[in-house]
Amino acid sequence: MCKLIKSDVAAKKANAAGNKHFMHMFDVLQKEKCTNFEMLGINLIYQQPSKAKGKKAPKVESLKTLSRTKDQSSLIAFDFHCVGDCTGLRMKDETDQKALNKLIRGGRTFELSGDPLEDSRVGQKRPSGAPDSRPKKVQRTTTKTTTMTTE
Repeated sequence: MCKLIKSDVAAKKANAAGNKHFMHMFDVLQKEKCTNFEMLGINLIYQQPSKAKGKKAPKVESLKTLSRTKDQSSLIAFDFHCVGDCTGLRMKDETDQKALNKLIRGGRTFELSGDPLEDSRVGQKRPSGAPDSRPKKVQRTTTKTTTMTTE
């Protein structure tokens, strides 16, 4: 989970609230019976409040006071200070992209579950390039024969 922080006001607001947005999401997942997950919370700080603005490399700070575990679930949180700008959709500096990728992957292996709606046939599309298994419509052509006689 990433929270974009663009201004000093937003940074102060997140810190004053104790970055509870991560803890809240963790608690919600626990209440919804998610029992085996690792949640990675990242405050993505860019522009003015970033401690790395104009530097050569992004800065990553662990938020140890937010980290917690419960049963087989855990929450780990970080402040990620960007070197360059971020549009909210993508980072403009490649160093930021690589460092965030490294932080997220961080020696983790990902075992993604299948689609829980896989058995539902509603709205399914066939993969591109897959043969079309739908019944073919038979086009019937009728020819009309006209006979003309001349006297």
